[in-house]
Amino acid sequence: MKRRGLLLLALLVILFASVSPEVFAAENGNVGGTPANPNPSNPRTQSIFVYEIKPGQQVSDGVKIINNSDKQQTVTVLAVDSVLSGGGAFACRQAADPKKDVGSWISLDTNTITLDPDSSQVIPFTVTVPDSKSVDVGEHDGCITIQAASQTAKPSNKNGILLSFRSAIRVAITIPGKIVKSLSLTSVDVKSTEDGKYVVSPVALNDGNVSLDTNIQVAIQSLVGSTIATYKEGSSPVLPHAKASWNYEVKRPFWGGLYRAQVTASYNSDTKAELGIDTNPKEVSVKLTSGLFFVAPSTVGGLIELAVLAVLLIIVTYALRRYRSAKQVKRHWATVTVGASDTIQSLAKSHHISWKRIARVNKLKPPYHIEPGTKLKLPSKKS
Repeated sequence: MKRRGLLLLALLVILFASVSPEVFAAENGNVGGTPANPNPSNPRTQSIFVYEIKPGQQVSDGVKIINNSDKQQTVTVLAVDSVLSGGGAFACRQAADPKKDVGSWISLDTNTITLDPDSSQVIPFTVTVPDSKSVDVGEHDGCITIQAASQTAKPSNKNGILLSFRSAIRVAITIPGKIVKSLSLTSVDVKSTEDGKYVVSPVALNDGNVSLDTNIQVAIQSLVGSTIATYKEGSSPVLPHAKASWNYEVKRPFWGGLYRAQVTASYNSDTKAELGIDTNPKEVSVKLTSGLFFVAPSTVGGLIELAVLAVLLIIVTYALRRYRSAKQVKRHWATVTVGASDTIQSLAKSHHISWKRIARVNKLKPPYHIEPGTKLKLPSKKS
């Protein structure tokens, strides 16, 4: 059974890789690639190509194809356009899709190479931006995809689904001009999970024309505004004119109660800063707070809260009874002089009231002996 489960999991992973346009890691399995000439001053160029090119100009570069396997590999390298995934993440179009943007600007010296085991080879390429007014100012994205022949299979069933893997390297090209950097938070959704936790899902919209490396922080706040937990992760890109969403799993607070989720999105607003460069950043932050949501307390916290509530209820009930008693005494009781034959028991019987109440109202102490002539507050015999 365990082996069958592992086989099923492997099949699902392969199927996802074949039908999804998502970009996989730059090194998939034993064959992959990296930029051949990264810019030492920009760490992002270690994993993606970043250029600023004017219309009509050309840039030359190379992609390093790596074979880490112990077998000879035939590798296909292609340039394609990009596409947004469902969650707003960067993804690559399929090779069969028409090329209308960056995929058509890239010209590789070759599309197929054969690599010996544990070897690499650089494929030169050029990027030529059309000299046309139709090329918009701002960022344009594409991909260089890498796929070994051994990573492409025949149709797996009668439906003809191809089981294959490919890796890709993002190509980000900025056309200079009026660069706009602007980000807004459009919504903050909070949902509970079956295990008692909560998922906070903020959505951000990049209103600008270049990617923004965005830092998201989620603070869970109580009704009085105090922060009980903070969740954040590293920078993640939000593509131009696109929405991006994140999911943050929030642990259930010990005491439970009503809370809000305050989301803060921060990014570098410097329009002169290249993608991946944070030198002298002009950090801008935008915030959005969710509506109130109720969180049930933990088991122990709930028991403690019930116990405290019970004690408070007892205290309030006792205080109310004392208040009502004092009010009744003030309205219906009168001062009476104790006679020679009166005792606290006889007075209680004649006034139809408990002797303990007479003692409590008049603050009598044990053994509750009262001297003749003592003045006591007693209820009217009519009441």
